[in-house]
Amino acid sequence: MIETKEDGSITTFTYTYDGSKIVSIIRTDGISDIYAYTGNLITYIKHTNTYFTSETFIEYDNNNRKIIEKTFNTILQPNVVLEKIDMVTFSYSPNGTVTSSVYVGDSESEMELNNSSTITYNNGNTISFETTSGLGNYDHIYDTKNNSMKNVLGYHEYMRPDYDGKHNCLTAYTKPEGAIYTFTYTYNLANYPETSTLKGKRLDGEYVTTKKQYFYE
Repeated sequence: MIETKEDGSITTFTYTYDGSKIVSIIRTDGISDIYAYTGNLITYIKHTNTYFTSETFIEYDNNNRKIIEKTFNTILQPNVVLEKIDMVTFSYSPNGTVTSSVYVGDSESEMELNNSSTITYNNGNTISFETTSGLGNYDHIYDTKNNSMKNVLGYHEYMRPDYDGKHNCLTAYTKPEGAIYTFTYTYNLANYPETSTLKGKRLDGEYVTTKKQYFYE
C-alpha cells in the first residue's frame, strides 16, 4: 500500500504473509510491526519506530473475543529510557456493546485505571466509541464492500472491538466537537479498495488530504 499526504510525502507499506497469516508490516518511514500467532489468533505484536518500541500480548476468551491487551512500551528520549505499561480489558454485554477499560503504570507501580469507553457495533463494524478519556467520541459510517484486510487470518479478532471494520469507513466524525473525515474509494472487480482518498476537517478548521493505493496478490 502506498500512502501520499498533501505535503507530498510518500510512505510505502509492505505486507508479508505466511499463507493467510500476517507476518509483518514494514514502512519506508522506519516504522514496523511484527506479528505472532497462537493457533489462528494474533497474540503478539512488536512495534518499532524512532521514538519507542512496544511489545503487545493479547488474550482471548473461548469465543475468540479479545479480553486483555497488555503493552510494554520502551520510550526512547535523549539520554533517558522510560518504561511504561498499558493494559486494556474488554467486557461484553448481552446488548452487543463492549466496555473497554484502560490501565496505565510502570514496572515499579500498580496499574491504575485511566479511562473507560463504551463501544457499539453494527454488522461487524465499530460504529460508535464513547470514552471518558477526554480525547473525544466518534461515530463511523461504512460501505458494503470488502476491507483490504478481510482475508488476513486473525486480523479481524485482533482489531475488534476498538478499531474494527469488516467494511470500509465512509464517514468518521467526532462529537460534539464536529471534526469530520470523509473517505472515497475506487474498487477492483472483487470489491476491494484500489484507491482511497481521505479528506478531513480538523477541530482547528484546517483540512487534510491523504491518498492511498492498494496492491494485492
